[in-house]
Amino acid sequence: MANSSVLLPERLLPAIPAMPSYLASRLVWLLLVSSSFAWVYSKTRQKSANFPVINPPKGWLSLFTQDNIKYYLDNGWEVQRRGAAEYGGQPYNVITTDGVVTVLPPSLAQEIRNEPNLSFLAVAATNLQSHLKGFDVYAVDTIQGELMLKVTRNKLPKFLAQMCKPIAEEASIAVKLSLGQSSARMSSRVFLGPELCRDKAWLNVTKSFALDSFQASDKLRRYPTWFRSFAATWLVPQAKLVRQQAIDAEKLVRAVIEKRRQQREQNGGTEKGEENSVDWFEDEAGGRVYDAGKTQLLLSAVAIQTTTDLLTEVMLRLAQRPDFVQELRDEVASVLQAAGAWSKPALFNMKLLDSAIKEAQRMRPVLFGAMPRIALADVVIPCTGVTIPKGSRLAVSSLLHHDPSVYENPLEYDIHRFADLRDDDSNSHSHLVSTGPASLGFGHGNHACPGRFFAANELKIALSFLLVNYDWKIDTENVDISPENIGFTANVNQTARVRFRRRAPEAIEIDLDNIR
Repeated sequence: MANSSVLLPERLLPAIPAMPSYLASRLVWLLLVSSSFAWVYSKTRQKSANFPVINPPKGWLSLFTQDNIKYYLDNGWEVQRRGAAEYGGQPYNVITTDGVVTVLPPSLAQEIRNEPNLSFLAVAATNLQSHLKGFDVYAVDTIQGELMLKVTRNKLPKFLAQMCKPIAEEASIAVKLSLGQSSARMSSRVFLGPELCRDKAWLNVTKSFALDSFQASDKLRRYPTWFRSFAATWLVPQAKLVRQQAIDAEKLVRAVIEKRRQQREQNGGTEKGEENSVDWFEDEAGGRVYDAGKTQLLLSAVAIQTTTDLLTEVMLRLAQRPDFVQELRDEVASVLQAAGAWSKPALFNMKLLDSAIKEAQRMRPVLFGAMPRIALADVVIPCTGVTIPKGSRLAVSSLLHHDPSVYENPLEYDIHRFADLRDDDSNSHSHLVSTGPASLGFGHGNHACPGRFFAANELKIALSFLLVNYDWKIDTENVDISPENIGFTANVNQTARVRFRRRAPEAIEIDLDNIR
């Protein structure tokens, strides 16, 4: 619609007085409101490639009922299966809460994986409402966003070997005191050191912020873009919590940074003790002013969300298959006894545990509309001639994760699947951290999760303590652990309950606390 107002033609006017005046006024009001909604919709909708739409609006009432978007929210996997069945290996469009998304077949994952004009960061900033107060922690077009990328890509991988022992120390404490804070404690030990990793206020802020910000973002995305600021203020309670958590985090981190700066000055610019992300951000900033609270909160939120989600999924799967657990315990004991220490090589050699984690991620990738991107310029996909216009969104289907031609019995959880593939030197995608068209849990290409190597080590250490020291069992027979799907997102089932008990000392294969 080109104009923002509606002009009633003269031939229609004589008909209006024939109605009661209050009905005529309501008719005019309805026409004006509906045209305004249509105009706002047309102006706020982003560009999209010209492909078939799998869930088009059915009539003008869909602008108000949004039945097509509800279909997408309730049937994300089915949308992809329909798309593959109806359009084969061709792209198609889906109308979502974030506008129109072009879904590419898995075969094109390789083609777009390193395209610089297809941005994952722009998607993350948009989906996580980075334009709103509190949520601006997720803004990527700031110095905080720049530093976050540099630290995760340049600093974090270099210190993986040094992190194993501190993470193990924290995991040992966490499993004895609070299983629910395991991920927060382990990540905080690496990122902020002993100052905050055992501070209850910091642990509560980081754990709550990760949960509240993701849940609030999901709720806000159900509202039109132009309405989300109002909704965040008045309609979504978690958004208020997020704003306060960002303020609290800044105060806690500022105190630690000031202490570290004073120590550096006293030591002539050198650092004593464990180096951590406080130092990394300071180095990368090079004297520039930045919001330290936001950088640490962003780093912690992403790490905690990723690790906690996958750790929970693995435990749910293993609690249903206790026959697998003893094999994993034996491997942990064998590898650590041979290594004599928590080390990077030792964690690498936990091949069956690596496979168990990757198998859980294969069955439930968090984003099965994988590799989400926003086009920063017109992009022509090689080998296809397909043009993705600037401003449009796209994602890659994860259907290969459940494809029987790729994975035998794909709906069965098998901890040996990737360990067996790993023995085949020709298979390069069998490791937890490896990515590919049939393994998109961590993304793929330049925008693959840069922290996945750190997450893999955290997960293996945490699972070692949980499996060796405790017995696990699903609370009720035949409990459904199916994911909670919202559109193209698959969340861990939060209604499933697991029983656990500490094992007798004489039954434990190895004393993990004595591994140094």
